[in-house]
Amino acid sequence: MIETIITSSVLILIIIALRYLLRGRISSRLQYALWALVAVRLLLPFSLFESPVSVMNAIPNIQSDYSAVKQPVDSVNSRNTVLPSNNSPILQSGHEISDSSAGTANTVNGEAIARFVWLSGLILSGVLFAASNIRLSRNLRRIRKRIEFPQYPLPVYVADGLPSPCLYGIRKPAVYVTPESLSDEKRIEYVVAHELTHYRQKDHIWSFVRILCLCVHWFNPLVWIAVVLSRRDSELACDERTLRRIGPENRMEYGRTLIELMTSPSKPSDLFCCATTMTGSKGEMTERIKRIAKQPKTLMITLTIVVVVAVAAVAFTFGGAARNVPVVLPDSSAVTSITIEQINEGESLGTVHISQKSDLEAVLSALSDTDKTLRQSVNDAPNRDNYFQIDIESTDARRFYLYNDDKKYYLEEPYAGIYRTNRITSATIAKVYAPKGRADQSINAQELWDARTLYVGDNSSVGTLLGLLPLSEGLWHDHFALRTADNERSIEWVLQGDDTASYEGSTLHLNALLLFALVDNLQDFYVTMKDSEQDEPAFHYDRTWADEIAGRDVREYAESPEKLQELLDLFGTESAFAQYNIAKLGKNGEILDGYFLVNQQLALAIINDYMVKSAVWEGVDVMTLEECYLIRQIFPESLETHDYYAYLREDGTAVLQSGTDGRYSVLSPELYSELVKAIETLSTDSWLENKYTEGAPRPDFDNMVWMATDDENGYCTAFYQDVSREQIEQYLKTLEDDGWQTIRDLYEHTKLGGRYQKNSHTISIQFYDDQEVAIYFS
Repeated sequence: MIETIITSSVLILIIIALRYLLRGRISSRLQYALWALVAVRLLLPFSLFESPVSVMNAIPNIQSDYSAVKQPVDSVNSRNTVLPSNNSPILQSGHEISDSSAGTANTVNGEAIARFVWLSGLILSGVLFAASNIRLSRNLRRIRKRIEFPQYPLPVYVADGLPSPCLYGIRKPAVYVTPESLSDEKRIEYVVAHELTHYRQKDHIWSFVRILCLCVHWFNPLVWIAVVLSRRDSELACDERTLRRIGPENRMEYGRTLIELMTSPSKPSDLFCCATTMTGSKGEMTERIKRIAKQPKTLMITLTIVVVVAVAAVAFTFGGAARNVPVVLPDSSAVTSITIEQINEGESLGTVHISQKSDLEAVLSALSDTDKTLRQSVNDAPNRDNYFQIDIESTDARRFYLYNDDKKYYLEEPYAGIYRTNRITSATIAKVYAPKGRADQSINAQELWDARTLYVGDNSSVGTLLGLLPLSEGLWHDHFALRTADNERSIEWVLQGDDTASYEGSTLHLNALLLFALVDNLQDFYVTMKDSEQDEPAFHYDRTWADEIAGRDVREYAESPEKLQELLDLFGTESAFAQYNIAKLGKNGEILDGYFLVNQQLALAIINDYMVKSAVWEGVDVMTLEECYLIRQIFPESLETHDYYAYLREDGTAVLQSGTDGRYSVLSPELYSELVKAIETLSTDSWLENKYTEGAPRPDFDNMVWMATDDENGYCTAFYQDVSREQIEQYLKTLEDDGWQTIRDLYEHTKLGGRYQKNSHTISIQFYDDQEVAIYFS
């Protein structure tokens, strides 16, 4: 608004000066046309372009105080913060921002008073405009009488009591004449010709535009002057065009008609009336008669000057300031604090208040890394659902919004400018917003349990849960999205990372398990890396995966904080998500029975039994043993492996040794017996006919390593090695021919596996390695 006031005022002064300097040297129509530029600028609330010659370049950077008065998100409680922890920065509710300093409060009060005064004047002007025109319209309808004018495009009425003939009406314009106008045939001819010219110039519409400008800018005296002069110039232009129509030889009679009919001086209220009356002061009448007597001719050189000045005026006043430097920020020494609030899907995730010098300098440095202004900001807040709101507290309180659009990053200061920034700026703000050392913090089962929810659509609870989950070093939260359309019930968690980011699947696996336990109706969980070139999420989990990993319905762990702690104890280590192969070895490491995928719970229990014991002894060279069992622990994310060897000592004691010549500890006899039994069971290549496999096509694969039933979790598993793609595709074709419906395509979801259903039976197919396949029948 301030920019519009300044630029339109300058433009008015330019037009007034041009009008005065070229008086009598340019045509009245050209003089009148110049006011169209003023009307457009008055009604344009922003700059059309950036101009190095804009008058705004000479004005100090104007910051709108609207940035200090955006209302907080009332629906968010201060408890629902995104990253709560004992070591977190102070988290505030949104209400604490608006009254953080007395200076901001004074600014808000001044802004509110100015807005109230302007709105009051706007309403009063609007009432005056409406009252003047309603009264005139009613009077005309009451007293008018239609008179016939053949071949005239407008209806013509005679109305007694009018100060002068006029054109009136926006939707249905008509010409109104006084009884005196009818006293002479030539007189009425000139009158209707004059009003017809007004109609052809669209003056009945331009009169409304003038009034609109006056109502909006009622406080600006230059606008009042512009309205008066443009009304006067509309009459001069109308006279000039009418004389061309009736012939210059009739100029004397036409002028005499004007003198006889302009009996009433104009009144201030006429400025709010849409009628093109012939009223005017003595000075106006004198100027019109002079122009009628001697119409000015516009020379080419004069026209060139007018065009050049008009173009320059547009550059001066329609363009905003050219900011070829980064956004101007207060000096770090003057900044007392910065408050950052993250808005996700239109709701606040909480605010973080920072005051440490290093963090303040980091934020200010990041915000200064901008390109020149792209365009003028015309909003209190960005028109989007996900962004950071950054409030800088100093002697000059400032507010900024940081957001991205199609991998392009923008920094917006309300009513000041929109700047182009980059991913580094966004990453810096996100890292400052996140508490330090988050990846190393312990997970609080009670806090997680308190934030549990029945529904994916509970934005506040889901945001709190995500804020409580750990992330690997170099990763931090950007935003999340909830998908609840149709039958979808999923969460997408978008993360950012720097060059040190560690994409450890085990941490994300644990997070997925916790979410499936604590969000009752969650079906799918996606983890996406922001700015990744991949179209698909980096990780995708579903509830079937979670239940299979947990060995039960994972929601059972959400019955109490104590049960949830059990889940954390069981899966809170990297080894919980490792893969395990076992083999029976002979002397010199000879494989007696090949590598098999073993039951994860058994392998993890054996290794944990070894880890918790403090008493360890020097081991032996396992290559010298007649018989032992290899347990290979594989970490898919890092491609690391750890080998453990279980064997019986000469005294019959079962032990587990780390590495071929490492140290050993005593192994539980029960666990050793289970391991031996598992090898014997897995070595049997037999197809099981049971309630799970009933009616299911048997795969025509040559090398079935093992097959086992898990009645507790309700499925039967068959594991195969050396399975070719052609064999898989043939089996999928068999399922299709047998009437099995594809629920999840195997090749589109290789990480999750395929899923196929027929009646109440389900077959899930999962890749484990190049040619290792597990098939689950349920």
